[in-house]
Parts: sequence; C-alpha cells; structure tokens
Amino acid sequence: MKDKVNILGFQIDNVRMAETIAQIKGFIQLRSPHQVITANSLMLHAAIDNQRLKEVFARSALVVPDSIGLLLAGKILGQPLLERVTGIDLMYHLFALCQKEGFSIYLLGAKPGIAAEAAEQVRQHFPGLKIAGTHHGYFDAREEAQVMAEIRKLKPDMLFVGLNIPRQEMWIAEHLETLGVPVAIGIGGSFDVISGRIKRAPAGMQQAGLEWLWRTILEPWRIKRIILLPVFLWKVYRQKWQDKVQ
Repeated sequence: MKDKVNILGFQIDNVRMAETIAQIKGFIQLRSPHQVITANSLMLHAAIDNQRLKEVFARSALVVPDSIGLLLAGKILGQPLLERVTGIDLMYHLFALCQKEGFSIYLLGAKPGIAAEAAEQVRQHFPGLKIAGTHHGYFDAREEAQVMAEIRKLKPDMLFVGLNIPRQEMWIAEHLETLGVPVAIGIGGSFDVISGRIKRAPAGMQQAGLEWLWRTILEPWRIKRIILLPVFLWKVYRQKWQDKVQ
C-alpha cells in the first residue's frame, strides 16, 4: 500500500485515523509548527487553478482524505486509500488525545459566539481539557492582529481553524510560523456541529459517506459546490487515461 496517493497532482497521505492521531501527537511533541489538511474533492478541485493553494498542499506536514470523493478517486486510479479521516471525527479524537496528554487547544472560526458554544460542549464531554481560548472567524485586519497576538501569548498546542475552504488553509499557511503553534488544522464548519447549531448526519449517512448530502439538505446554498463533483471525477478519469498513455 502506498504511503501517499497522487490525485490530480496532490499527494494525499494514505493513513488511517489511528496513524493520523499518532503523527499529530508526534508533531506536538516536536514543538515546531505543522499544518494538517483534511482534504476533500472540492478542495482539490479549487486548488488545481490556485498556485498558492497548491503550495500550501505541498508544504503541509499531513494531508488526510476527508471525503468519499477522494476514496472513489483513489479506487479509479488504482491507488486505494485506506479509509476516510473525516475532519470532525478527527477533532473528537484529538480532543481526547489532548485531554489525556494535557495538551491545550484554541478554537478560531465560525460566526460570533459559535466557537465559544462549541468550547462549552467540548468542556462537558472532555472534562479537564485545556481550552486556551476561542474567537470567531469574522475578524478584520485590526482584529486579526489582536487574535494572532492572543494565540502567541496563550501558546496552545493545537489550533483548530474554522473558516471557509480554502481560506482557512491559506490563512494557516500564511501565519503558521508567526503563531508558533505546534499543530494547526482547518476544520471547516465543524464548530457549527459541535456547538449544536447544526445537527450532524444520522450514523447511517455518516457510514455511507453521505454527510455532504445531509449538509446540503440543511444548507441548500451548498448545492453550488456539489455540482462541481462530476467535474472533479471527470478530471480523475482523465488522469487515469493520461497515466495509461505515459
């Protein structure tokens, strides 16, 4: 089994959840800054024509497959990925890791109040977990400087960033060294789910990889993203044909 799978020129780490958690624990212990990307098919599609985002992928310490679309792409290319490492499930595992090891976290993102609500839910489910701080994601340039100064001062071991995709990945990459956080990871709209503002998909839909459909039902504006999935798969098939010719 390959350690990395090439999908549309992007190297996806072929790891299971347990290995992902172990690697992230190692990153924290190293103390140097690391970016982790939970990649999905729409993110890869957006990165094809975005040179900055391509560079972010290339520099990241770990890129895990967050979507059923990437698993399907791996199968099409004859490079199967071991399993999905979904962002929100990874978060819960990392909360448990931080609770056990005494690591601290900072939650940054979502609309005002949601990160704080998510933090309260996390405190209830993971007693004793050190939450260094929270801040919403609707900050201007002046507030951004204040948020960054706070994060540097509080020195969390892990920074969860819930901005839109791919803004969160590029924001992390731009500020990672300045923040000095051992691990920073973009988690999209997970704060909305953790806070209880949005209900997570039923277990059956989660297991079938249909959480994207559930979120689209709850938030119909997402349909404009979903229609890009056939385009992504067409590009994957084109890669397969090109690989055969070469």
